[in-house]
Amino acid sequence: MLTNEEPMSVEPLGMDAFTIRVDPRHDSCKRVMNAIAEKMNVPIKQQRLQLNGEDLKETDSLVTMFLKSKKPVIKVVTDMNINIVVYLPSQEVKKISISWFATVDELQKEFQMPNTDAILKLDNKEIYGNGSKQLIDLGIKNGSEITVVSAQQKENRAPATHRGVKLSSLR
Repeated sequence: MLTNEEPMSVEPLGMDAFTIRVDPRHDSCKRVMNAIAEKMNVPIKQQRLQLNGEDLKETDSLVTMFLKSKKPVIKVVTDMNINIVVYLPSQEVKKISISWFATVDELQKEFQMPNTDAILKLDNKEIYGNGSKQLIDLGIKNGSEITVVSAQQKENRAPATHRGVKLSSLR
């Protein structure tokens, strides 16, 4: 049975854990975020909360969290800069320090390449999705290496073949 005041453990990445007291019946995740903002001096916009590996939203109910786990532990990832290496089509290599919560568009602005002309690759796989996706959601982390391929370079690749036959001619 939930009381009007329950302890909730908060574990910030790279910092000591602490406990806050919440009223699960009336509080939302927003209340937890406000408490974290106050305790850690980190604005809400720079916080990402997780419970059992799932991202939480400001509007998520604490009752649900307490029903899933008698003693929920909230993981906190705060906005921090990550260092990534970007290999440009010009053969130039740039080292960029950028927010983990930055978007693909912001990353492209950082290395001054128009987003319509660039295809980004992480671990030799194209990064898909619109430019508003956050780097953290795409698996980009500290030390990641990103290769930028211009749309023109992609078009100039040799056509795909299978046993010497152009695949485009099979259509």
